[in-house]
Amino acid sequence: FLQPQWQANDPTNATLVQLGNSDTNPSGFAITKDGQSLHFTFADNSGAAPLDASIAIDGWKPGEQHLVTASWGQSQDGGHSVASFYVDGQLVGQQQYNGQFQIGQGVPLNIGSGYGNPAQTVPGVLNNFKVYNQAPPP
Repeated sequence: FLQPQWQANDPTNATLVQLGNSDTNPSGFAITKDGQSLHFTFADNSGAAPLDASIAIDGWKPGEQHLVTASWGQSQDGGHSVASFYVDGQLVGQQQYNGQFQIGQGVPLNIGSGYGNPAQTVPGVLNNFKVYNQAPPP
């Protein structure tokens, strides 16, 4: 769950969760607050265009809880790999991918770290954060 403590018009940019996606490790994902939008970016190791799904959050109120779910892996029908982004149970974006999602040993999972120059953080709470080894059903 993501519980914002910022005001609806807050212009702050911040990374909420990030794994991989660097020059040495092209696979990765991130969930970021970009002003008044929430983004999920996902890239496999193929170099193909990444998924970049976003939703407006300018109506979110401080203290409200929002269920944010990002998933990737084999689709329910087993036919292809798919990355998906859901907010409050609604599909925001989805994309098939053909490469592999490979994260090298020692790549950190960053939770609550800022980005930009200077790096910024955003007031809020991430609770009940879970990582699974398979995509949950829709």
